[in-house]
This record gives sequence, structure tokens and C-alpha cells, in this order.
Amino acid sequence: MHRQGFINIIEVPDGPNGTRFRYNSSVPARWAKETDLWVYGYWYWSWADRSVKVASLNASTNTVTVVKNPLYGLRIGHFGGPLEQVRSDDQGGYFRFYNVFSELDQPGEYYMDKNSGNLYVWMPNKDGNINSSDITYVSLINDCINIVQNVHQITLTDFTLEACRGHGIYGVNVHDIQIQNMEIRNTGLTGAMLTGDSRDVTITQCMIHDVGGGIFLSGGNRALLESSGAVIENNEIYDFSRLGAVGYHAMALYGVGHLIRHNTIYNGQYTGIWYMGNDIVMEYNHVHHTCVNSSDCGALHTGRDWTTRGNIIRYNLVTDTLRLVPGSNVRGVMLDDQSSSTTIVNNVFYNNDVHVNIGGGRDNIVSNNVFYDAKRYSMQVDGRGVVHENDRDLLHRLHQIPYNSTLWTMRYPELAIIEQRNKSLPEGNQIHNNVVYNTGKVGYIPTKKGSLDDIKLFNVTDTITASGSTDFYDVANSDFRLRCFAKDYANEVGFVQALPPSEYGCKLRVGPVHLNRVPATLSSNPATAPCTTKAPLTTLPAPAYIPDGARTNHLYNVSDSGCWLVVSKCTAHPNATGTHRDTHAHSDDNETACFQRAVHQWHDCGSHDNEQVVAIYGPSGAMTLAGDGCFMSRYGCPNHGGPADGHLLTTGIIYRDTYAESHGGANSEESCLSRAHGTWTYCGSFANHPVTSIYRPTGALRTSGAGCWIHAQQCDMIPKPRSMFYDAWGAANLHTDDVEDVCLHQAVYYWKKCGSKTAYPVTAYFRPTTASRTYPATA
Repeated sequence: MHRQGFINIIEVPDGPNGTRFRYNSSVPARWAKETDLWVYGYWYWSWADRSVKVASLNASTNTVTVVKNPLYGLRIGHFGGPLEQVRSDDQGGYFRFYNVFSELDQPGEYYMDKNSGNLYVWMPNKDGNINSSDITYVSLINDCINIVQNVHQITLTDFTLEACRGHGIYGVNVHDIQIQNMEIRNTGLTGAMLTGDSRDVTITQCMIHDVGGGIFLSGGNRALLESSGAVIENNEIYDFSRLGAVGYHAMALYGVGHLIRHNTIYNGQYTGIWYMGNDIVMEYNHVHHTCVNSSDCGALHTGRDWTTRGNIIRYNLVTDTLRLVPGSNVRGVMLDDQSSSTTIVNNVFYNNDVHVNIGGGRDNIVSNNVFYDAKRYSMQVDGRGVVHENDRDLLHRLHQIPYNSTLWTMRYPELAIIEQRNKSLPEGNQIHNNVVYNTGKVGYIPTKKGSLDDIKLFNVTDTITASGSTDFYDVANSDFRLRCFAKDYANEVGFVQALPPSEYGCKLRVGPVHLNRVPATLSSNPATAPCTTKAPLTTLPAPAYIPDGARTNHLYNVSDSGCWLVVSKCTAHPNATGTHRDTHAHSDDNETACFQRAVHQWHDCGSHDNEQVVAIYGPSGAMTLAGDGCFMSRYGCPNHGGPADGHLLTTGIIYRDTYAESHGGANSEESCLSRAHGTWTYCGSFANHPVTSIYRPTGALRTSGAGCWIHAQQCDMIPKPRSMFYDAWGAANLHTDDVEDVCLHQAVYYWKKCGSKTAYPVTAYFRPTTASRTYPATA
């Protein structure tokens, strides 16, 4: 018996390395008399499943004792609860019983009595009976076809191979093997396993299903980078990993130079395509509904090797890779544990937890892909190598390869110098020209902090953000060719259109000819509706009280041209006291230069605590303060002292932030400016009550509030004389109010729309988190 569903472990009395656990299910007392009871489960990680024999069952205390501790140990489980409430560390700890004789009670179940040698089967017909037309196989064969080592020139074609206890086809170091128009089904292990250095293997137009793994192939010489010449194309592989999950792939590829194209892969508990090696090309495949019973898994997956270079994933359709169990995310492509130098280009990713993951690896390229409707993030990147958990494996694999030989140095020059650099950093990754569309608050790439922002690590450029499903031909039928707004933007950065959906997956009949099986293909009904976008929002969040270029400056009455300084007192130069126009160093025609003059003037006056200089840039009305200490500007605090949200914003205050100064803000710019976000949150995070912190020694400001705001000094798109505006169009069409990375990408969009002037960069501010991005980046 092997039913679906799992039972949670609720207690591990002897700790994770013990053999006892308690569970939360009512199991009949008669089970205790079972003589060959087994349990199968994910005992500690949701990416590691094992079966273990039961030593004893105490049904009164719901306690199981197993004969040995499972691999990785035991822990408490959280299966069946809302996945969004389960942390990634709360994975594993769930199982099921099987081989329970007393529960043989419905069609499709069986029990094997090893002592008597009897197999008890309830036939899988609706009535449970055997009909005269039924055919029953009882296999005593391990591998159905075993090709003798080093045999050449074998063709297998046009028949069904099934009921193999081990592999369907097995061979080591075989050459010139053709497997065509086969149906391989009902195997205990892999459908076709060709291992060692197998060369010139072709597997085409096969139908492989109800197997452990689908195809295992290794071949080619990695030291010499000699290609295997293998081609796997136009196959349909489905319902794989039927007994175990983790480690049972639709395809497992090792070696050099395999070509994997036009395959349709679906319905598997674990990975669709696992690859390790060099110069493996995976193209025009349709991979969907994989990783259905595992976490931390990829539809296409590799891991923990700096030397697996030159691999290409292109022109594939990868969909519906969704995490259904507790644990870490699952991904369309997973470059796990510092895997490096995979090129991922011209693919379509749709409805995956995460479309692509770069797990600390180097020199990966992710370009010209469509990332549509991720459930967590479009991409995840990290720098896990800095904690050195994988160094032993990585260095071992590195030193097994002649990576500094002339051949390898010419092919992979970045690898040749890896030990001369900080190899633990994820250097050299390029992420560019990708089309992104998500709903709700799902972002493109989680905001990187600190060292991961280094352009040498993850260089993210020219992202195209679609405004909605109407920017694509036919989402319902996986036609992600661009139209409308997204197409116009994509043309500006040279984006190459996605393929029509009929180009993905198997294009020929599969299986024996008499079955006449044609795998389902995709066809689209391209949209013809006019290209429209939503009108910009008309209800806007309040601008900052201290004028920043988004509103008229009512605090100081100066001309609308030039740079103005208001000096409260100037000990060193008394004649500078008062209001005057400043013409130093382009301050008259440059807002940033004008603000810098406030700080310079304060220093010229002697940098005294009781003196302040205000700079106002006349054309925009934006201003800053220079002096000592940390100040704050706000419209009041609705949750603590009022006024209530929604009042007319006619008054505000600018005051010394004594709390910030008592906590380091008097002498630390970051300690001062970080107070804006904390105060806005404390006051209730209301859109009409932004909060600005000002660190007067440098004149730096930071505003926390609602919305995505754009600062551009010279741009015909901005109503004169403003230099700051709320991105009302982005909020309506791109969710810029809700998704930080989409907002920050608008810096690139508006810089281009404003004329791409290097001298006038554009900055996007996501005020809910105070994150910002300037493009082009300034030194």
C-alpha cells in the first residue's frame, strides 16, 4: 500500500539523531501486530526522502521506533498548513506508513508478505476484480535490456518496454546507440541509463512514463572537452519519480556536449533536467509541473561546481514549478550552491515560485528572457559562498579538472584565474534585457544590500517592465511575444522576441508507430485589442513638507531662477548673513550643486552649532539645510499626538531630532537619516504624512512615506518647474507604489525618456522603505 498525503511528527523524544518519534494521527491498534511495517517520508529536509523499516509501533502513545535514524535525522513537521506561514527552516518532519496488510481495502493497493512470498493485490479496476481482458505482469527481470559494455551500433525502435525491476535499458561506455519510437514504462529505476563514456547516443521520439528516472546519460571527456555527440530530442517524458522523489529526474546529464532539444517534460516529483558538465545545450523544451513533492528544487537544476561551464539554456518554456510542501522555494532554473557559467537566454518562464536562482555562483548570464507572474520573485540571487559551507566540495571538483591547462584556459578564461581572486564572491554575473511582469507585490529581484550591490557581482541592466497581460500576444496559451508598451520599450534595448508557443516541446509523434501518439502542442490566438494603458492615478500621496522639488516652496520667498542661500548667522563673514543669490560652481543652474553650496557656506562661516544655512534652488523650489546635528520635517503624527490622517496639509514642522542625536544621529549621517522610516512607521505609515530626516552637516535628506517618486533635474516630461514628481503612471500600470525593485527601475526608464543625458542622472525613490536608485550611477 502506498497512499497519498503525509502525517506530521509532533515530538522527537531522543533528539534529531534518535530513532523514536511521535505523530499526530489516530492509527488503529491492530497495526501494532503488523510484521513488516515501513514508513516513507521527508524526515529532516523537504529535499531528502527515504524509506525506513519500523522496529515497533505503540499505537496507544502514537510512537514509532525505526530500525535506524534516517539520513539527516528527525524533526517536527509542519505539513498541511498554509505554506506562506511556514518558514523555510520548518521543513521536513512528515511521513506516511506503507506495507500495512490490515489496510488493504481499496483498488490499486497491494501488500507483500516477504515471509510467505505472497503478494496480495486489490486490482486497480473499479470493482477490484480481475477481468478476462486484463493482462497482469509479474516481473523477475532487473534490467530489461542490458547492452554489453563497449558495444557499438545498436538500434532499438518501435516497441514497448515495461515491467523492469531496475532499468529499462542499461549500458556502459556504449557508442552509436539509437533509441527511437520506444515506449518505456513501469520501471523501478531509470527508463534508459547509458553511463560511463557513452558517445553518439540518439534518443528520439520516445514516450517514457511511470518510471523512476527518465533518461540518465553520461559521456564525453571533460579533461579534453571532447563532446559526447549525444542528442536527446522530440521525446515526451512524464509521470516520473513514481516511487521515490529526490534524485529521480526526467533527465540526468553528465559529461560534455549533449544536445537536448524539443522535449516535453511534465508531472514529476523532482527535477525535470539535472545537468553537470560542460557545453550542454538545452533548447526548445517545454518543462512544466515538476518539483511537485519537493522543496529547494529546480525544473532545470545544477549545483555546487565552479567547473560546470559553457552550458546553455535557451528557447525553453518553463512553467508551473510551484512549491506544494514546506521548505525553500522551487525555481524554474536553479543554479545551486555556487554553480557557475550557465547562460540562460531567450526563455519564457511563467507561473513559477521563482523563475531563476543564482545561488552564489559566478559568470552566469541571464538575458532576454520573459519572466511572467512569479509567485515569490522573478529571480533570487545571493552570495552564499562567503560563509564557505561548500568550499570542500567546490575545491575537490575544481582540482579534478585541468582548469589551468591551455585548452581550458582558452575555453573558460574566467575559471583559469579563479584562485587568484576572491573565488567565494559571486563575481561576473550579468542580468540584462529581461521582460518582467508580476501581480501584486511580487518583485523582480529582492533588493540586494551591502556588498551584493557591487556591479562586479550582479550587473542588472535594461529590465523591461510590462504593464499588464495585454502587453503579450496570448498569455492563456503561453504566447509571450510582446506587443504594445512592452514591445516599444523592448525595442529600445534590443530585446529579441519570444517564440510562438508551437515551437516549444516535442514536435513529432512519440512511441511505437501503431500508438500514433502526438503530444499536445500549444497554439495561440494573438490579441488584436488596441494597445492601452491605465490612466495615471489622480489621488496622490502627500509630498514632503520640506520642499524637494515636488511642490511650491512656501517656506522661503525667493526668485524662481538661480540658487539662493539664507544664512542665519556667519561669524567668519558677517556680510554673508541674510538672503542672497549664489553663483558659485554651476549652483545657479544645477540643483545638486546648489545644495552643496549650503554646506560649503556653513563651513566658510565657521561651522558653528548656532548657525544654519538654507539652500533653495529657485527653478524647482527644492531646498536643504546645512548646520550641525540631525533635524526632522513632518506633518504631524496621526497615531501619536495627531492630527488625524486626512487633515488639510497646510502646516508642518521642521525641528531638531533630539532622539536621533542621543542615539548617534548628531555625528552619523546614517543614524540620522534612518530615523525617517522608523518615525513614519511609528506614526501609522499614512500616505498624507511623509517624514523627512535631514543630516545638516552634509545637507543629506531622506524621506519615508508612500509611493514611488522620481527626481530628474532636466526633463521635458516633468511639468515645469518641478524636479521631483510622483510616478502616477507607474503606480497605475506597474505597481510602483507596492514593488520596490519596479519603482527603482523607473530611474532607467525616465532617464531614457528624459533624453539619456549623462550630466543629468535620474533618481527613483521608493519611499515606503526609503530605498533609492540613481541612473546612471554616480561615483
